[in-house]
Amino acid sequence: MGFLGGLFEKKNCDVCGNKIGLLGNRKLEDGNLCKDCAAKLSPWFSERRHSTLAEIKQQLQYREENKNAVTLFNTTRTFGKYYKIYLDDNARKFMVTNSGRIAEANPDVLDFAQITGCDLDINESRSELKQKNAEGKQVSYDPPRYEYSYNFYCTIRVNAPYFDEMRFLLNSGSVRTGEQAMSRANNGWNMRTDFTSSLIRNSGVNEYYEYMNMGNEIRQALEEARMQGQNLQVQPAGNTAAAEAEAAIAAAAATAAGAAEIDDPELAARIAKMKAFQELTPEQQRAYYEEQLRKAQEVVAKTQGLHAAAVTEGGAEAVLEGGAAAAAAMAAPSQVKCPWCGSMTSSASGKCQYCEGELG
Repeated sequence: MGFLGGLFEKKNCDVCGNKIGLLGNRKLEDGNLCKDCAAKLSPWFSERRHSTLAEIKQQLQYREENKNAVTLFNTTRTFGKYYKIYLDDNARKFMVTNSGRIAEANPDVLDFAQITGCDLDINESRSELKQKNAEGKQVSYDPPRYEYSYNFYCTIRVNAPYFDEMRFLLNSGSVRTGEQAMSRANNGWNMRTDFTSSLIRNSGVNEYYEYMNMGNEIRQALEEARMQGQNLQVQPAGNTAAAEAEAAIAAAAATAAGAAEIDDPELAARIAKMKAFQELTPEQQRAYYEEQLRKAQEVVAKTQGLHAAAVTEGGAEAVLEGGAAAAAAMAAPSQVKCPWCGSMTSSASGKCQYCEGELG
């Protein structure tokens, strides 16, 4: 009775707290998940049973944030018939779904740069045709005869935090070619057929070629998207919003510092930088902030690396006086309000990250 009682005892979802029905539990490594919360996970995610509660909560937060990415998605091209691949060429993003209610489905929105490859597969099935003999029994033909059917799969390989591939069917139902067996070469879906006359082709064969061409078209588009994503990653900083913002601020400072009527060129430059920053768009301000933060983190990493190397070599005394303390302070800088431009900035360097005004 104790065993059965434990078996049928209702549990609570460790995410939402709701009661879990008899067949609604989705086990985690260290907890329980209701089917409603499980449905919110990425459709490409397959490691739920081997995930911890903390990992599931983290993914659910990512999925919630993904809704905003779906809202901002602006489709420029679409490929596919059953599952569809949507491309936003302007933002260099893509998503895959077989749902007509995209906002409700919340498909994962990924960058072109996250594509690592695309594989195409055709699965063949066959069933033997039989005939009745004189005794009314089902027997094989001599030689045996078969009917063939095919399914077309596309696998997009990606570099994503919760899955590494998106595998889906291009066709909604098996493509039947009758007794016509199709074959394909090993390189992609380039065809190798046993016939030359188009007269023997049937509707199933034509449909076979339709999906084959669709797969090749999808793979070509995704390969081009992957290359675009890689090119974007190696573009010079001058093409980014952060670099444009930095150039605008520097130009304003240089103009002010070079003006003849300014008594204090350094002060004039700081004021000009402050004004230039305030005139930037919110996107440029955010990009400029992120770039400056990235540069500061690089300096911290280098400083900490030099300090660690000196200590490893037994030369702790060779570290500049106060260097380790400075590195530690920069590693976790406090945020203060700049008296010049009013922005929240790191206090590590004593100067505003944006207008370079003195914080003291």
